[in-house]
Amino acid sequence: MDSMQLLDRLASHARDRGATTAYRMASASSSQETATPQLSWRQLHDAVRAWRDRLLDHARLGPGETILICSPNRLEVPVAILAGLAAGLRVLPVAPELGDAELKRLAEQSAARAMIGTESAVELLAGNIPAVWNIDEVGGSNRPACPTCGIDPGGSSPAQMTPSFRTAAGNTAACASLLLQSSGTTGLPKLVVRTARSLDAAALAIVRSVGFTSDDCVLATLPLSHSYGLEHGLLAPVWAGSTVVLGRGLDLSVIAPELACGATIFPTVPSIIEMLADLANQPPRMPRVRRIYSAGAPLPAGVYETFLGRYGLRVSQLYGATKVGSVTFNDPQQPDFDPASVGQAMHGVSIRILDPAAEADAQGCATHRALGPGEQGQIAIRAASMFDGYLNEPTSLYDGYFPTGDLGRLDASGRLTITGRLKLLIDVGGMKVNPLEVESVLCEHPDVQACVVVPIRQSQTVCRLKAIAMPRDPAHPPSVQSLRELARQRLARYKVPRVFEIRRWLPRSPTGKVLRHLVDAAPTTGET
Repeated sequence: MDSMQLLDRLASHARDRGATTAYRMASASSSQETATPQLSWRQLHDAVRAWRDRLLDHARLGPGETILICSPNRLEVPVAILAGLAAGLRVLPVAPELGDAELKRLAEQSAARAMIGTESAVELLAGNIPAVWNIDEVGGSNRPACPTCGIDPGGSSPAQMTPSFRTAAGNTAACASLLLQSSGTTGLPKLVVRTARSLDAAALAIVRSVGFTSDDCVLATLPLSHSYGLEHGLLAPVWAGSTVVLGRGLDLSVIAPELACGATIFPTVPSIIEMLADLANQPPRMPRVRRIYSAGAPLPAGVYETFLGRYGLRVSQLYGATKVGSVTFNDPQQPDFDPASVGQAMHGVSIRILDPAAEADAQGCATHRALGPGEQGQIAIRAASMFDGYLNEPTSLYDGYFPTGDLGRLDASGRLTITGRLKLLIDVGGMKVNPLEVESVLCEHPDVQACVVVPIRQSQTVCRLKAIAMPRDPAHPPSVQSLRELARQRLARYKVPRVFEIRRWLPRSPTGKVLRHLVDAAPTTGET
């Protein structure tokens, strides 16, 4: 049985460059001399191995059983995730912001047999899960502890290092998998199963496409409980041996100093790019940044241009999904770089654009015709990094391709451009409206920070559009008339929203994406 290559890479880094920093916590200070909690590669390896043994020997968890990890970003989280994988478990990382009912449901849905979590999560689930540890215990040791992170600074000598995480009972790591939550916008969230082979493939593809190296310093502020955050803040850096600066949340007071004092790679989201572009005071220098890229939502052209003008750095876009992993990257150093594109397929990825209209084959099964370059249709992905399926749920594929629900087109060079969301299309008088198109126009208004377009049903058969805009400055919101005029100038008549509303706040995910399914279309204030 093959090993999990990611864990073999970790053992190799610990053996060959054990004293080098693997992880450290981000600091709001621009001085690199500021002491912050950190882990060397040897410390990380030894902590992972110790907790793997604890899970297998003391908790007596068998291969394929589930461990739930609930914590904000901190050094103990990568230890816990990697230890679970090394033990051959199903690892389910979840956001600590989840409500009690959600957390209990996930524990039941995943049949979790163990948990490492925050104090509140431990108190909540102690009676539901057999083996429970506080996340603070992950740093514990019977030997003298490192004052910064609680993990023994000595670790194994190079001569004691094992070449991999194989055990006497066999290589349980190859049985490992990751459970990730799907969005759940059309019902209860499903759990996506990503195997060890999938995780290895994702790590390798990202390293090759983005160009992670052992000399890089990755600023990782996205939650490790999220697919994007985990792939770019754990899988790819551990594969490449990059140092990770781990932050909590989308906080400019931490992000800006870290960009100024040595980060070379920064995976982020459009809202952070916009905040950096719009900084009123002296913007941070980014002397070593060579890769800054955005995912999770489209990057508006105006934000890209403003950032480029201020920092002289091209922000590239990356595309992926929880079910398939990161699958495209737009290399800003390519001579034909187009900032509106999400780039070309990564290693091991195949992309098809499918006609959304289904046809019946000879057996009466629905099929979708593949479209050519320049034609818009549904994006379908086949990749070595894609999921094995949903946990205890059926999975639908088209000829081995996963239909993402996103709309897009490929050019003759294989570059992908996202144009909308299939399930978001709104029928207005028999005409299909892509709300993302309308939102992109309204977001070009200088006083609009974010916008969501939703349907409002006037009868059983009549639907109209409503635009809900969040102002950049709540004290100076855009006028409804100016929004309507902008829409009329740029859009077909049937795409112009009938109703406009100004709201001070829109719900967002931990990665900054507006959660449109949580936006209530009911009238509040400022509606015309």
